[in-house]
Amino acid sequence: SDPRRRVDARTLLEATVESFLPAASAGDVLLTLLPGPPVPITADAFRLRQVLDNVVSNAVKYTPRAGSVTVTADRDGTDAVITVTDTGIGISARDLPLVFEDYFRAETARDSGIPGTGLGMGISRAIVEEHAGSLTIRSKPGAGTTISLRLPLSAPEEV
Repeated sequence: SDPRRRVDARTLLEATVESFLPAASAGDVLLTLLPGPPVPITADAFRLRQVLDNVVSNAVKYTPRAGSVTVTADRDGTDAVITVTDTGIGISARDLPLVFEDYFRAETARDSGIPGTGLGMGISRAIVEEHAGSLTIRSKPGAGTTISLRLPLSAPEEV
């Protein structure tokens, strides 16, 4: 049976942000979900939560004290767009294309002394692609990273 159901991406994000608030506050990082409209998508909520948890967890983990992680969910035409923007250590242009390879860790991540397996982003992108979506990263060393997830919005419900 297909585990996909109509869900509000914002509700999933609220749960993710809620679960990382303690880690963020322990690291003196301001973690915020900006207000916005409901964003209905058809998704396997469990798998998508894994992606959101992974992306937000990385953002919090690699953002130094007094930094911020800002999460948004919005609609863009027929797409849902989720962004996670951090003021963290960033990823070099050389490392950026390799981020989705299994076990790859950016030099900035290795140098940070923060533990990690490098498994998350490859799996995250695979899950997003299973949802007919895309996951992209823009980053600048020392200035932070923005991760964008695009997923098809659910068709309006039949009345």
